[in-house]
Amino acid sequence: MTALIFFILSLSIGIPFLYGITKIGKFDIIDRVFIFYLGYGLLSEIVFYFLPSNQQRIAVNNFYLIVEFIFILIQFNLWGILKNKWKFRLLALSGLIVWIICNVLLSEVTVRNSAFHFFSSLIIVILSIDLINKLYFEDQKSLLRNHRFIISSCFIIFFTLNIAVESFFIFKLKASFKLMTSIFMIKAVINVLINLLFVFAIAWIPTKKISTLQS
Repeated sequence: MTALIFFILSLSIGIPFLYGITKIGKFDIIDRVFIFYLGYGLLSEIVFYFLPSNQQRIAVNNFYLIVEFIFILIQFNLWGILKNKWKFRLLALSGLIVWIICNVLLSEVTVRNSAFHFFSSLIIVILSIDLINKLYFEDQKSLLRNHRFIISSCFIIFFTLNIAVESFFIFKLKASFKLMTSIFMIKAVINVLINLLFVFAIAWIPTKKISTLQS
């Protein structure tokens, strides 16, 4: 029953994705990656739930994390945070190396690995803070109507929570099953709220400017 509740809550990512997909043709290319990221997240949640074994679910989640990381790096790159192409390549390569070390060399892809999740979440939080700082100095008055500000703020909340949760596993902190279930439930509820905020963010994404030729 608990697994079903988590699954239903996780499907909330479909709300911003379906809304975004109806408008994606109006967006510039630099903002479409986020919509694809949401779609990838929805597909992963569905596949994850219907897999028969826990090992398969863990493997899917481990692969999901590296693809999610690359998706978000690409989006930040398009938003101008990683202006130097070498910064993007360095972060992407670092992520791949850490993922391989954690999931192939030191462990197996069918085993839960919190180290990469911690690493990727930390990088995403740092990039989100950098983007918010940039937006703050560019235009303070319209931040709440800026889709990049809303998305980055949501990333900070969600991935900081990820860092806190994964710390329990990395540092082997003692916690009862009931406590961990409660923590994951809180995370799931926060995730729903974040997905609803994504809807507002998508609503504020500017549409492409169509130029007309005058004869």
